[in-house]
Amino acid sequence: MTFINTPPDWEAEGREPPVELKKKGFQSGYKPPAEYFNWFWNITGKCLAEIQNIMHDIDVKKANLDESGKLAQSEIPNIDCGIWDSDPIAAHNANESAHINMAIDGNTTEIADNSMTLEEHIVNTVAHQNLIVDGNEN
Repeated sequence: MTFINTPPDWEAEGREPPVELKKKGFQSGYKPPAEYFNWFWNITGKCLAEIQNIMHDIDVKKANLDESGKLAQSEIPNIDCGIWDSDPIAAHNANESAHINMAIDGNTTEIADNSMTLEEHIVNTVAHQNLIVDGNEN
């Protein structure tokens, strides 16, 4: 994922405003000290950088699709597709490690998938939305 803007690199840490000021906000006529603005810009830059780093890591970990939108051949060997001596979709769906976290949000393999081919199933975002929870990305 490419980002157009980079977060501000504001090195002056400043000082966090008191809770009361954060609750009521700046009032007319009040001149906030520069430390409060430095704190805001410093923490905002760090938060934005953190979000961009997390989004980059997610983008790096996602499957590569070819120009037709199907799973790239280079990705297939890294995917746990179950035993291939029967119907590939049924074998993959029945494999416990392939869908280890499906129950987290109430999904089951049956309701999460209406794919016609194993490739469609593998790139189905609903069918695999929770695989990363335990580090099982494949």
